Amino acid sequence: MNAETPISTGQWEKSNRSGRAGELVVAARLVELGFELYWPVNDRPAIDLISVWKDVVVNRIQVKTKNLPRENQLSQEVRAVGADPKKYDYLIAYLVTQTAFYILPATTVKSRKTLTFYPNGKTTKVETDYEPYRDAWHQLRLE
Repeated sequence: MNAETPISTGQWEKSNRSGRAGELVVAARLVELGFELYWPVNDRPAIDLISVWKDVVVNRIQVKTKNLPRENQLSQEVRAVGADPKKYDYLIAYLVTQTAFYILPATTVKSRKTLTFYPNGKTTKVETDYEPYRDAWHQLRLE
């Protein structure tokens, strides 16, 4: 194989880096808020990190990151495909361009494949309003 021939298209790596970067931003925020954090060590875990509050409250967290919003749209969609709500306690959606965090309980996400957020204000036709979960970090402290 030629040394200049790429092994892959790089698309997966780009996507993976974006997700990892989002996980690190969420982790940094949790540390700022006083949480202890732990990471699973296996290759493709069902969760991205584990948060611990005051040695009492333990939560399994799945992080989903949205880098670029669709042009001329009020909404931003985050794909939750592959995230099994039975395996995590909270899904944290991180919208990079808005620096917005939505802390959603697994019971709220259920089996939805796509989550739609309206960080700049919603329209009147919204089925699910996630704004009450924006920056709702306090949920991770509840027993």
